[in-house]
Amino acid sequence: MLNHRVVLGTLLLFGLTGCAFSSGVVKLNYQAPVDLPHGQGDVAVGKIADERGREPDLLMNKINGYGQKTSGAYLAEKPVAEIVEDSVREALSSAGYRVDNPNAPKLLKGD
Repeated sequence: MLNHRVVLGTLLLFGLTGCAFSSGVVKLNYQAPVDLPHGQGDVAVGKIADERGREPDLLMNKINGYGQKTSGAYLAEKPVAEIVEDSVREALSSAGYRVDNPNAPKLLKGD
């Protein structure tokens, strides 16, 4: 009887914990700060390059209880570079800049 309880408890423990070998999509919810100094003028946001040399939607790898990287990962719903571009556009827009005017005198990009 005690042996069954140990087995059941072990299975329940593993069932309630996450698996380090699976990948899951994480929804990022960026909100631009509201207390930015008010800007003015036009600015264009160019492409942001992701030079990590990995999957473009990889946020981080999962690790096991020993601190070792596993085959599982946390993934973004779209490429990380695209999330950064959208966040920069949103922050500049909320700061009062007119964003993505094709004739803007300033271009912000990340290589």
